[in-house]
Amino acid sequence: MAVNDKRSPPLGKEDVIKILLMGPANAGKSELGSRLEEIFNGERKAYEGGYETSKRNPTSVGRNSSVDKDHKKEASVYKPTPGVAFYKFSLRKTGTNKHEHELEFVHWELGGQERYQNLWNIWWAGARGVIVVLDSCKTSDDNYLKEARRILDIIETKIKKPYIICANKQDLQTAIPAHELRKRLQLWTRPSYLGTFPISELSGENVKKVLLRFLSSIGFDFL
Repeated sequence: MAVNDKRSPPLGKEDVIKILLMGPANAGKSELGSRLEEIFNGERKAYEGGYETSKRNPTSVGRNSSVDKDHKKEASVYKPTPGVAFYKFSLRKTGTNKHEHELEFVHWELGGQERYQNLWNIWWAGARGVIVVLDSCKTSDDNYLKEARRILDIIETKIKKPYIICANKQDLQTAIPAHELRKRLQLWTRPSYLGTFPISELSGENVKKVLLRFLSSIGFDFL
């Protein structure tokens, strides 16, 4: 399913594809941005907000977290992203040698930032779409679902751009399947919604595939 946005002009080869990363706190947005840079740039940088990937234990689930042997408990030390974090990498369009678009990710943490609402339109201006990251292990919590719906309402009524939902942390046994998350949020009722996909930013599972599929659905085919 693709959403046609008549307000978005076609890209030239020098244009930047701006995608927003949004979601509740501690959903894995910063880690996802860093994972995408690793996949496409071949490097993974540390950042001030979220979890510091350079200090992660390869056997842990989550960032700076300790997990029991059955992956049933997660205790994390979380540092929220201070305002905005940026992730940039380039994608070369299939079948060409000269035509290259720079894909810019803008991660903006909405949770706890209500006082900056009058500045939100500055950050989402020019965005072509939104990737919403949700913690699949928390989506049985009514308060978490309420916050997720609040963010989706902002996308639908203010940003008005197509979006997908990444059901993150699927490597944990307590994760809710993506199809169940779709049902709990009644996502089929939302006109700008394109789909829900299971991912693990820790292992990188489905991360590249989901991004390329999303870009293709909004008119930028890098597959």
